Amino acid sequence: MSAVGAVAPPTLPPLPSLGNGPRNALIGIGVGLGVVAVVGIALAASHHGDVRLETGTPLEMVLLAPLQLDPEHVIAAVQQYSTRSANAPQEIVQPPKRPRMCYDPGSPGTSDTVIPGSPGTPPTVIPGMNGMPDIVIPGTPATPDTVIPGSPGTPGSWYACPR
Repeated sequence: MSAVGAVAPPTLPPLPSLGNGPRNALIGIGVGLGVVAVVGIALAASHHGDVRLETGTPLEMVLLAPLQLDPEHVIAAVQQYSTRSANAPQEIVQPPKRPRMCYDPGSPGTSDTVIPGSPGTPPTVIPGMNGMPDIVIPGTPATPDTVIPGSPGTPGSWYACPR
């Protein structure tokens, strides 16, 4: 290679513009976190938290509205049960099995108790007579509120049921 005169250096391609790069990165991170949150909620809400009631477990419920039954359906259900029970031996229902895990719902805690303070009173001034000085009866100073802290709540927890 020989150099003849001054040679200009080759031009480099332009650098890519950052333009919307940071914005797009933040959007990508947000979408990724959203997907992770949805998957986490779906896993948490899966059947792992279901309550299992064995046959014969006593259950009591309070209905918020009257339960209305169709008389024709009730009569049909009674007839169907009578037919089945006449043709099949009585099923012996075992007492419910003790659950392996019990749940303690925890406690909600209590809020702070605030006892208001007093605003205080101004001094009372009795003007003096015949050149005598004024008589000043001092007022009472204001007192701050007294706050008695509440107790924190406790979280719910699962534990092995006693036998």
